[in-house]
Amino acid sequence: IDTPSIDAWLTAELSEGEYVGIDGKVYAAKDAFILTNKLNSKGLHLIADYDPFADIWHDRPAIPKNPVFVLPEKYTGEPCRKKIERICENLAELGAKSLLVASLDTIAWIFNIRGNDVHCNPVAVSYAYISPQESILFIDPKKLSPEVAGYLENEGVTLAEYSKVYDYVAKISTSVCLDGNKIPFSLYNVIPSSCRIVDILSPADLMKSCKNEVEITGTRNAMQRDGVALVRFLMWLEKAVPSGNVKEIDINIHLFPLN
Repeated sequence: IDTPSIDAWLTAELSEGEYVGIDGKVYAAKDAFILTNKLNSKGLHLIADYDPFADIWHDRPAIPKNPVFVLPEKYTGEPCRKKIERICENLAELGAKSLLVASLDTIAWIFNIRGNDVHCNPVAVSYAYISPQESILFIDPKKLSPEVAGYLENEGVTLAEYSKVYDYVAKISTSVCLDGNKIPFSLYNVIPSSCRIVDILSPADLMKSCKNEVEITGTRNAMQRDGVALVRFLMWLEKAVPSGNVKEIDINIHLFPLN
């Protein structure tokens, strides 16, 4: 028997007039619109401000406060200021006045910063808003050393508290470009109805996908190092397996030694 989709299961199990709750802060806007339409077609309703973990996860960790560092231009090939200028040029061609970004990898690329808030991903929890008038990075200031903060400010970036993004977006008075697949439903909902929303693949993502020569060289160097590491691991595995004592956890520890 095929596993039903979430919306198919919900519409089959619930009765007309009942409600479905999701946490809009972690649910993509476009997915939420699709779910809403399917629920409404069956007389069901969606509540997007429901966080079940708030009640059941009593020792829930706080948002990480790991330090952010700047990735030097010798690795990025382009300063943050220049990337922002190119983004604004693309926005003008799209007929939008600003760009709202929630995808952490894109934010890391735009501002030439890296972090350690997500396991095995060099990103920092943050939001960004870019326009010809101002570019704002919404991030916990405790993550930023004076050197990192100074770098960003010198690149023309305004720093703001991570939690202030909702208040700021609620006051936007111009057209905004965003990717509904990568913007939280709750953040999308606070954009004023008077604003024209250009919901497309982010121009910043398209720019990020086209690597410059410095980035291409970095990728090649990384693949070479990765290849050497893989060969060394396979050599160890080939010698270790015949002993009959190698377990999956041993392989994991060999690849990622415990500190």
